[in-house]
Amino acid sequence: MTLLVAINYGNFALIAADKKMVEYADGKIVYSNEEALKIVHTKIGFITGQGSVELLDLVKNRIARSEVVSTDQIVDVIVSERSSLQVNKMDDDSINHWLRCTGWILSYCTVDDLDKPIVRIAQYHPSLHESALAVVDKIRIGFPIGVTLEDSRKWMSEFEGRIGAINKDLSFEAVLGSSIFHISWLMDELSKMTDSVSSCFDIGVLFDNHESYMAENISRASSEFELIKV
Repeated sequence: MTLLVAINYGNFALIAADKKMVEYADGKIVYSNEEALKIVHTKIGFITGQGSVELLDLVKNRIARSEVVSTDQIVDVIVSERSSLQVNKMDDDSINHWLRCTGWILSYCTVDDLDKPIVRIAQYHPSLHESALAVVDKIRIGFPIGVTLEDSRKWMSEFEGRIGAINKDLSFEAVLGSSIFHISWLMDELSKMTDSVSSCFDIGVLFDNHESYMAENISRASSEFELIKV
C-alpha cells in the first residue's frame, strides 16, 4: 500500500507519495521494494494512487502513453481499466476487495468562474463515486490499509494543525520546506506502524501557471531535496 499526502496552497499544490511497493498473498507481504516512483506527471499536473499494484500500474502506464489534457480523460482511463480488470479477473476472489480499496489523487490546473488560473486537487475513489472526481478543498491524506479509522483521524488532526500553523505569507521556498518537514514526520511515524509504508518519499509540485516540479528520495533522515522542472 501507499501513504499519500496532498496539500493545496492556492497558488500551488503539493502531492507526496512514499516509495514502498508491496505485494500480498494470503494477507502476507510476499514482495517489497523501496524504489517505486508512484507519482506520474501529465500535461495538466500530477497523479498518484494507492491499492492494487496491478490496477495502479495499468492506469499509470496508460496515462503515461496518453496526451492527457483533461481530468475527464483520467477518469475514463481509471473506469476503463477497473472494468477490464474486473472482467479479466472474475475468478479471483480478491479482485472486488482491491477494486474497492484502490484510489487516486491528482493535481491539475484549471480556471475559476472569473477565468482566473487556479490549481486544484481531486480524488477518485469508488467509495465516493465510481465515475467522477471529488475536489479536495485543502488537505487529503490517503492512509494505507491497516491504519484504523481512529488512528487516521488522530494523524489527520495532528497534520492539519502542523500545516495550518505555517505562515502562508512566507516565500514559496519557506512554505515548501516547512511542508516537507511535516510530511517527513508523518511518513516516518507511519512507517514505524506498518510494513507497507516507507519513510522515504517523492513529491510533485504544480503551480497555477502550469509550471511543475518533482523531487525524489526525501526523508526525515535526509531532508535535502532538489526540485527538478518537468
